[in-house]
Amino acid sequence: MQPETHDSDNARAERIGRALNAFLDRRGAGEVAFEQELYARHPDLVDELRAHCSMLSDLRPATQRVEALITQGLLQQSDDPAYQARLGPFGIMEALGRGGVGLVLKAHDDALGRVVALKILRPELADDEHAIARFTREARSAGALNHPNIVTVYAIGKERGVHFIAMEYVPGRSLADLIRNEGRLSAGLATTIFRQILLGLGAAHDAGLVHRDIKSANILLEKRADEPSTDCVKAKIADFGLARMRTSQTRLTMDNTVLGTPDYMSPEQARGDESIDHRTDLYSAGVVLYEMLSGRTPFATEDATTTIQRILHEPPQPPRELHADADRLLSRIALRLLAKRPEDRFATAHDVLAALDRGTHFGLPERARRRARLLFAGLALIMLAVVVERCVITLWRTVEAESNQLTAVWADSQGRDRVLGQRGTSNEPVVVRCLDAHEGNTNCAALVRATPQTSCVAVGVSAPNDACSLRVYDQAGTPLWQMNLSSDRQWPDCGPPTIWKCTAVIAADLDGAPGDEILAVAKDECEYPTRLSIIDPRTQSITATFWHAGELSEPLLVPDFFGAGRAAIVVTGLNNKLDGFAHSESGDAARSTTYDVVSIVAVLDPVSMNGFGPPRTARFADLEPIQPYAYAFLDAPPLLVARRRTSEAEPWIAPTADELAWIASIQRASYAAEDSNGPWFSAHIWRGDREHGSGYLILDRDLRPISFVRSMLEQSDVGLEDWRARWCVLAGGGPVARE
Repeated sequence: MQPETHDSDNARAERIGRALNAFLDRRGAGEVAFEQELYARHPDLVDELRAHCSMLSDLRPATQRVEALITQGLLQQSDDPAYQARLGPFGIMEALGRGGVGLVLKAHDDALGRVVALKILRPELADDEHAIARFTREARSAGALNHPNIVTVYAIGKERGVHFIAMEYVPGRSLADLIRNEGRLSAGLATTIFRQILLGLGAAHDAGLVHRDIKSANILLEKRADEPSTDCVKAKIADFGLARMRTSQTRLTMDNTVLGTPDYMSPEQARGDESIDHRTDLYSAGVVLYEMLSGRTPFATEDATTTIQRILHEPPQPPRELHADADRLLSRIALRLLAKRPEDRFATAHDVLAALDRGTHFGLPERARRRARLLFAGLALIMLAVVVERCVITLWRTVEAESNQLTAVWADSQGRDRVLGQRGTSNEPVVVRCLDAHEGNTNCAALVRATPQTSCVAVGVSAPNDACSLRVYDQAGTPLWQMNLSSDRQWPDCGPPTIWKCTAVIAADLDGAPGDEILAVAKDECEYPTRLSIIDPRTQSITATFWHAGELSEPLLVPDFFGAGRAAIVVTGLNNKLDGFAHSESGDAARSTTYDVVSIVAVLDPVSMNGFGPPRTARFADLEPIQPYAYAFLDAPPLLVARRRTSEAEPWIAPTADELAWIASIQRASYAAEDSNGPWFSAHIWRGDREHGSGYLILDRDLRPISFVRSMLEQSDVGLEDWRARWCVLAGGGPVARE
């Protein structure tokens, strides 16, 4: 029987070859030949012929595709030299690529005077009236959303027998292209893109829409950012409704076949389940997040069948096992979304956003079930033995006590009068404390392990009637003690002292002894002074304070920077007094900057940070001027309200928007070399009118520039030497000897 089967396969292949040659010869001779006509002549060869035609279409250059569409009669020749072709009211500018439903063209809508992405549907989709009707309903619903993170559908129509979809044109590239060209993304950029994907999905799911084909190729990235605080990227989800259309057509023509991009399929999609809801989109979003963190999808193989088997039966390898520097929170969110059972994932996109915003620990259901099964088996064995009855009772009491322990706390971003938290392995938030009116509004909260056996909750507040801006509660929310972080000192160019508010609290081991310390940031509500204080929760005393003439951000802790167990405290912010002009009469610091406000970054050693930071000043006799381990500033105005002058005799001059430049944030370099002087830090630099990001200045441990990485949206030729000319290091290699 083997030779007979082989001969039969050869005969089928020869028929396919003859049919294709005849079809292509007709087109080569200039004859209008439609693929649907080819399929109708050879109904038993439809699947093979369609696959070959699709491959040949992909191999043709974009310009030839437009010419071929004209030859086939799908597009008309354009009389306007600005366009390659026309389709009704649309002037075809160029072919952008091949999508899941046909060709994607860049076109100009003459009626509304705007550029659109025009999708011409494949004939096998356009012939399915039920699919067209269903897509029309879903596309109109998606268009009605008008969400900034969803590509808008403008129009759906038919022109000369050609079905088309006019959609929002997004300049830039897809997330798939970005990962393919640049590899895995930084935690900041991945968070920015993922947050926008969740916002778009949340809006669609709330409206009852399910995408069914979320993948990195369907995430389009705009070249311009709306907000300077993002990583210069605006993400939009494309192709809402198209996945449902493809599903309809596939089920009509291909038996026992599942639809979708295999790498991004949820297990329920891979099984071909009929009941698929919004949680399949959350799974696919988890694949996209995994891809951003690791540079590849979790179950990628060279064979689609093998990929589906892995999706159904294998757990994903944690991203941190592939890359040790992968962000811990994002990795855990990705694994939670990749749960095999829909009920083990996050319930909604809004729940994922909440976990992302809290940045706290949460359990993975599949692991929790495995742990529960092991615990149950152990308890069953213990209960069988009468002699260990007391051990069983003790174990259960221990588990009950641990289930009531706080594992994380945070300030409620909605009401601002509550401290929320999680207890034990539960993911459900609980109210730890509702603040009274005299306690003020919560700004921040941290769980402090004061000793190895006990813990407390530190809360930073804006207090309306008193100055106790740091409040500490036990795990039940009962007040323990409070601290006044206000200062009655008269700062230069400031009004009378006011109440200081606590803007950040962090719990960390800063002295190497058992138990955490509290690291608190507080500032004058009306003026610029800021203090960064270390507080011992056991003695309820301030052990060190770094006083600063300007605002400071939430600190970044770099473990083992000064040796094993000795962390560094890194802050960014503004300095209002490095210009020196306001201090010349008192004999204080000479001028260091051109502008009266500049952005700074500092590296502090917790054991030697007690005193007044730059500039050196004799204004406060009770504050010892200190030299931080490293301190640098960017000689540029961070705000249009900043001023500049070059001498005492000249007036202050307001800067232009082009002069603006500032340090937006700083983070530990993901490729830091701990056995050398760098690179250690990545400073995100912004410039201009806040519409264009510049890039990342890579610094050594003494904050000296090593290299510059330009943002993908940066359009100027500003480089490392330009930034070095404006970068000044006031202190480096400070009083603590490096180990």
